[in-house]
Amino acid sequence: MPEETPTETPISPEEEKNEESDDEPTPEDESEALCIAANEALEDEDADLDDLLADFNKAMDLDASNIEAYLGSVYVLGMQQKFSDARDVLNRGLQQFPNHPKLVELATELQHMEADQGEDDRTIPNLVENGVMTERFYTTLSKVFRKYDEDGDGAWKPEELRKFYFQVNAQPLPQDVLHFLTSNFSVDSHRWLTFEGFMEFYLSQTGEDPDETWSDLGKLGFDAQLNEVDDRYK
Repeated sequence: MPEETPTETPISPEEEKNEESDDEPTPEDESEALCIAANEALEDEDADLDDLLADFNKAMDLDASNIEAYLGSVYVLGMQQKFSDARDVLNRGLQQFPNHPKLVELATELQHMEADQGEDDRTIPNLVENGVMTERFYTTLSKVFRKYDEDGDGAWKPEELRKFYFQVNAQPLPQDVLHFLTSNFSVDSHRWLTFEGFMEFYLSQTGEDPDETWSDLGKLGFDAQLNEVDDRYK
């Protein structure tokens, strides 16, 4: 009696679709692959930074939890001297990964990159001369810091920083801004903003946007010559 040939069970369209989908890379896989390729390309001096930035940004879009995408994007933006954009991406990364050591280290590197860019000949009347904060601006910031340092310990606790922020922005301090300030500028052992960090912030902001600094100073009670316009600091 001839042997009966076994018949194969037909695959349903749904099963076939599932098999095909198993072979397709996930967004996380694509994001990781983009970052690996872009980081390798960064070693080439002739690499197109705009293309690499686009790859890192696409990797972020595909997987918001891929820290390499944030690190790569911030680094490339720093190389392009787009420091404001770099800090925006860095801040988003710190929201995803608060106080992550790689991001904190990159924040410091970004400060150095920014400081090296033309800082030696930067002059802004009454505020910065040849890249150095003027004595008058230093004194002004010292008055402001002492006013809001209510306990006089040399650092602003979050509640002290919130009072200052509300004075210059007329709105509560967002958590992401708090993370940005305490991750990019000098803090004490409690991660509270110190006077040094306060000066670092204003030197950075003034270099990028002097008008914003003058706006802050006006709200804090100083005129264009950094004279006090009222007695709030007496």
